[in-house]
Amino acid sequence: LIFDNGDGSFDVEWTPSIPGSYEVTVVIAGKQVGPVHEIVVTGDEGESKSKVASNTEVSALVDGTYQAGSVSVFSINPKDSDGQPAKIASDKIKVNISGPVSISPEIFDNGDGTFDVEWKPPHPGQYSIGITVDGYSIPNSPFSVDVPAASAVPAKSHKSGSNSEASGPGLDPSKIKVGENTAFTIYPKDEHGGSLDINSEDISVSVTGPTQSKA
Repeated sequence: LIFDNGDGSFDVEWTPSIPGSYEVTVVIAGKQVGPVHEIVVTGDEGESKSKVASNTEVSALVDGTYQAGSVSVFSINPKDSDGQPAKIASDKIKVNISGPVSISPEIFDNGDGTFDVEWKPPHPGQYSIGITVDGYSIPNSPFSVDVPAASAVPAKSHKSGSNSEASGPGLDPSKIKVGENTAFTIYPKDEHGGSLDINSEDISVSVTGPTQSKA
């Protein structure tokens, strides 16, 4: 029923006959006004489901440790009105993660009434995590978490020479004779095994023994 309030506004009355999901669309002069309104009408069963959602607890979410590119896990613990684990199937747990990108997390049933949610934020930024149980949002949902960039790993110096090699007769005891010059070759290489572009000033060789020798 639509009632003209006489002030340019109109009241609309409607009666849902049974519990369920309803869509309300407003059309004026043949044109839709605003979005379609989705409304869930509950009965006793719906009230029971909503109580489970309102008693659901989440751990390691807001206080979790996050890093872009790393897997993170938080837990969902649905409870009934008595605070006991509620019997909820995993397909009744919905987690929507949005932010720099949308993420479809994996939900694991632990078999003890709790569920683990595993997700991996690929980029740093602010993420919104919405959680519903049997169609009802849990307290404080959606949650907001800040994911920092991956910790910078200090780059190794291009002159580290960590994989350098040395070989030649000057390192072969069978070819070294007292009073005779000998030599060996150093092959500077970086941490990836590639050639290292350095100067002789970057190389030092110390020879110690019965007498000090110069290299």
